[in-house]
Amino acid sequence: MRAFETTVKALFDGRQQYVVPLFQRRYAWSKKHWKVLWQDILELHDAKTLSDHFLGPIVTVSGEASDPVSPTRYTLIDGQQRLTTLCLLLAALRDYSRRTHPDISDRLNGIYLTNNYVTGIDRVKVLPTQADRDAFLCVIDGTDLPRDSAVSEAYRFFLKAMAASDENGGPIDPPAFENAVLNRISLVSITLGREDNPYRIFESLNYKGLKLSQSDLLRNYFFMRLPTSTHESLYEGVWRPMEDRLGERMDNFIRDFYVKNGEFVRDDDVYQRWKDRVLVDDLSTEQVQAKMEELHRFSNYYYTLVEPDQERDASVRKALNRLKRWGGTTAYPLLLNLCEDVERQRITKAGLARILAFIESFLVRRAFANIPTNALNRIFIKLYSDAQKLLGQEDLVDAVWLALSSPGHRWPSNDEFQESILTYPLYVDSRPEQRRLILEALEEKFDHEEPVVMTGLSVEHVMPQSLTSEWRKALGDRAADIHRKYLHTLPNLTLIASKYNEKLSNNPFRRKQELYDYSHLELNREIAQENAWGEEQILVRARRLSTRALTIWPGPKELDDTS
Repeated sequence: MRAFETTVKALFDGRQQYVVPLFQRRYAWSKKHWKVLWQDILELHDAKTLSDHFLGPIVTVSGEASDPVSPTRYTLIDGQQRLTTLCLLLAALRDYSRRTHPDISDRLNGIYLTNNYVTGIDRVKVLPTQADRDAFLCVIDGTDLPRDSAVSEAYRFFLKAMAASDENGGPIDPPAFENAVLNRISLVSITLGREDNPYRIFESLNYKGLKLSQSDLLRNYFFMRLPTSTHESLYEGVWRPMEDRLGERMDNFIRDFYVKNGEFVRDDDVYQRWKDRVLVDDLSTEQVQAKMEELHRFSNYYYTLVEPDQERDASVRKALNRLKRWGGTTAYPLLLNLCEDVERQRITKAGLARILAFIESFLVRRAFANIPTNALNRIFIKLYSDAQKLLGQEDLVDAVWLALSSPGHRWPSNDEFQESILTYPLYVDSRPEQRRLILEALEEKFDHEEPVVMTGLSVEHVMPQSLTSEWRKALGDRAADIHRKYLHTLPNLTLIASKYNEKLSNNPFRRKQELYDYSHLELNREIAQENAWGEEQILVRARRLSTRALTIWPGPKELDDTS
């Protein structure tokens, strides 16, 4: 290992190229990072500080030029965010200076941004990972920039900042700015030798700057275990499609994939568990590649879970959408296994839809019973292995139902569920999408001849949140008690077109009754048939809704085997 202090000028002055391994994460700096760097350089530009600005270490593995014309390549182990940003900054300065200081513009382009007399991708000083390569080359070549790229945004940020007035009322001076960037930003260049372990060093540097995500670490470790000759095809055909599909959900996916077999792991320990338990040292290259391909296959299932509209089967699609609206992500480890069972024809789509209905019921009933959600993660992680133990006496669908019905999982019975409908403050203790889901499901149970349009609806209190004198009179002597007890419960809630919310608001019941009667929803028409709205009507509606709810959200298998 060789380490020495250097400058941006020395780092880029010569025929060399810093290559970001194609399996590393894409450019991730954002506006907050650009602002900090910009302010630091402005202080150098304005001579507000006599000391240079230290930007940190750059760790590379040296290579050799393939021929006398090609640049010497260095693989970037650490520092891609900083070197990429510096190139974008210099490109902005090049373009900003083109009219007033063409000598600076030509020098930056011909010496510090590109390798002269070299064509193709070897021409650039820094070669980003493939996900950012097109946008980066557009910046260097001065062609049209893609919009949805952090690389493009960084370049635009610096170019705009150069044109704007600084705090002293004047734009930047290109010669002074060039000197500040090239000569007064210092770095430590660390070049690894053959005896050094690049990945150990890579891991040790992870605490600096933008901390790598668990999936970033795992991706890098996968490729460090695979021959370089396989990197291009595996990245393009296996890994990159996963990242493109899942985006920021990649970390959640690799965690849910790991825990689907029943072993709990904390979010920050996922990568370490993969290393210790899955990608063990004695795995062959073929086995490591097979594990990556298995991960890819399951990522397709995961994408369907998080984007249910991709599912072709209508019943499964509807059930997955409902689960997504509820926020049932804790069930994903179980569902990954079940999706594989569908693929292997161990369960039908109809069977999967039935299990999804059980999961929704389990979550809905527990919410109404005010059972804490902190145990859900561990319940669903173990559920598939628990169900496997019951396969001798049940098929897979009923085995999952029976396993979920374990008394320790606290799936409320029919009686508990019906009682909770009158006591659970649905409006304040649930998310907006959850309470909408509950009311929409109850409306759909009316079996309309034509599908009812549910868009543009919002949740409405029948008895209003603020009692007017007219409402107090209608509710009688116990008005305050009735209001406190039932205001936010399901029997006092309905769905109404959003445009009517303000019109209804605190209006007396007779005015609301008129609007409910014109509604296309049966939930509202039922309310419109009442002569008044008070405790008696709320209790009657609670019984009616609870009877309907039992048919929508079935109970645990031991207690309710008729669903």
